[in-house]
Amino acid sequence: MDVRQLRYFTRIVELGSLTRAAEALNISQPALGLQVRNLEGELQTQLLERRSRGVVPTAAGLLLVERARRIIAEVDDARQAMRDHAGTAGGEVTVGITPSTNAAFAARIIRRCAEEYPAIQLRIIEGLSSALVDWIRSARVDLAVVYYLDEPPFGLVAEPIAQEELFFVESSSIGKREATVTFEEVCRYPLIMPGAPHGLRLVVDQYARTYGHEFQVPFEMQSVPVILELIQLGLGCGILPYGAVAAKIASGDVRATRIVEPAIDRTMSLVYRQNRQLSKAELMLKALLIEQVAAATWRDGQLGVPRALATASLRGKPRR
Repeated sequence: MDVRQLRYFTRIVELGSLTRAAEALNISQPALGLQVRNLEGELQTQLLERRSRGVVPTAAGLLLVERARRIIAEVDDARQAMRDHAGTAGGEVTVGITPSTNAAFAARIIRRCAEEYPAIQLRIIEGLSSALVDWIRSARVDLAVVYYLDEPPFGLVAEPIAQEELFFVESSSIGKREATVTFEEVCRYPLIMPGAPHGLRLVVDQYARTYGHEFQVPFEMQSVPVILELIQLGLGCGILPYGAVAAKIASGDVRATRIVEPAIDRTMSLVYRQNRQLSKAELMLKALLIEQVAAATWRDGQLGVPRALATASLRGKPRR
């Protein structure tokens, strides 16, 4: 068993298909299948279960992939440490973001990285905050921008870097509204929200409990784009970060109103593993992420969303 076999196996499990994995790894499917059979022969156990639509790991396969990711991460860390020692900053860095993170923010990170650190191969993957935390723990992701962490899970570091304000979003076809709307008023409308464990839902639920409000959710949707389409059709309203709806506002499809009494916001944190030293490339990406968060201005070039924690006031807010 070698690291290459473990890389092949984890890629198969991640993609759920020998065909897709072979394409991603740029090797032939028969050669990839042979590597799996050799691995199963050496370990004397079945690792993959073949199904009509792909493959899934067996119980033994799940056990192996969990350990394989840690082994691969250690090997990659050792290789990167040697590169750092030689004074070069490069290699692959995987950054996780949530579906409600502003797409323009991710695009700016990619562009800046390509311009300033061409030796760094940046990968960005999307997932709910809870999934990103698991991917950090399993070494699938190096850094992640997540929301709503009361306490960082064991073995992880969670650095709060900003407060992101949430807005009341409704179809622009609805009549004019005042400049602000109270949270109590918001809770009287049918709200299209993601279900738990989506961080956005957890934040709104906590505010509702803290201030003694209840709200109705006729549709639970995990996809922010789908939520926006339903809001545009007038089937309900939503509570979302401004960056996630900026494009729809610009096109005139929806309208966003600031929520007051109280203002609703959520903590944005940068998460990474505690038991390893960040490489030079990861440290550069970390600094770039924090810089771009601090510089974000997503409403008419005036309203900074999210706000750097250095200037954010948490007084009177529910504890995060």
